[in-house]
Amino acid sequence: MAKSEEIRMKEEFLEQYRKSVEEEQYLLVEMQELKNDILQSGTADGMPKGSKQSDLADLLMRRDKQLEKLTSKLCAEKFKQLRIRETIGTLKDAAEKETLKNIYIYALTFDEMMEKTGKTRGTLSGLKKKALRELKVNENDLKEGWNILRNKKYSGQIYMYDSERDSFMVALKGLGYSMNTRNKDELKQAYNWLIEQNNTMKPVYVGDDVMDNMISGNKAMAVVYSGDGSYVINENDNMGFFVPDQGSNVWTDGMVITKKCKNTKLAHQFIDYFLSYDVAEQNTDYIGYDSAVKSVYEYFKNDAFEGNPGCGPDTSNPKNEVFKDQPQDIKAYSCGNPVQSFPSSFKPFSKL
Repeated sequence: MAKSEEIRMKEEFLEQYRKSVEEEQYLLVEMQELKNDILQSGTADGMPKGSKQSDLADLLMRRDKQLEKLTSKLCAEKFKQLRIRETIGTLKDAAEKETLKNIYIYALTFDEMMEKTGKTRGTLSGLKKKALRELKVNENDLKEGWNILRNKKYSGQIYMYDSERDSFMVALKGLGYSMNTRNKDELKQAYNWLIEQNNTMKPVYVGDDVMDNMISGNKAMAVVYSGDGSYVINENDNMGFFVPDQGSNVWTDGMVITKKCKNTKLAHQFIDYFLSYDVAEQNTDYIGYDSAVKSVYEYFKNDAFEGNPGCGPDTSNPKNEVFKDQPQDIKAYSCGNPVQSFPSSFKPFSKL
């Protein structure tokens, strides 16, 4: 992605602050008017004094629900403003931080900033450009491991895989459990972790489209496999790849020949074809995933993809695991609704 496009998207993100403040003021006025309606007597909203008590109760219940919705919207705007302020706060340079605050938080013009700071227009413009280039996820937050995915600073800024097993892995590791646990209490805790994350973080559940979205910088972070992370970083060097200390899943993709295969010789030739150097090199270059061919792996690790953390990530953490197939009773439990109800916005997991 071109740097100019990346900067433009960051500016659009920061510009949401003033829009959010305006929306907040509108919501406060609307909430006050609604509260006044609720506090009025039985003649509220044009109801005649002779109206039934039940009619009044219904009216007040509707008003309370309206107020609840407005309050929820107000909280969302507050979180949005907090996220933008904290994002600006991640900048290390005080002058850069002050410049972005003046522009996007306080809505000062360049003339007003020149008068306030004593800096020239050129200096302020340079500080703005440099600050926008350096804005990113706060690396200190990565210490939270998988639980960064519940850090409200990043609400609305997360992609999750639309995959039940991968999502449960995230929650179980975040809770300090094995991703292959058969303990139903631990599975229920993981389920609740994901429900709470869905309700508070508003993640977007995606598949392969996560790559294009992250290349475009549409969200702050995403749960991805290493090869997808490598591909994204190759296209947008402003992105990074991080594996939490709590551990993750390690895996290999393989080709198999079925028992009923009628032409095993041709099947072996097909596999050999993919394991030839030239084809394996093209494959890794296209999809971003490490090759099982050692010479190809070393070429990308030490040359073509050198410095890309998604290429050949460290798998030595003893907390890493390989997914194991679960027995039928655990699969049935995991798709059997352990807490009875799903929020409408949450995609229920059909199996584990």
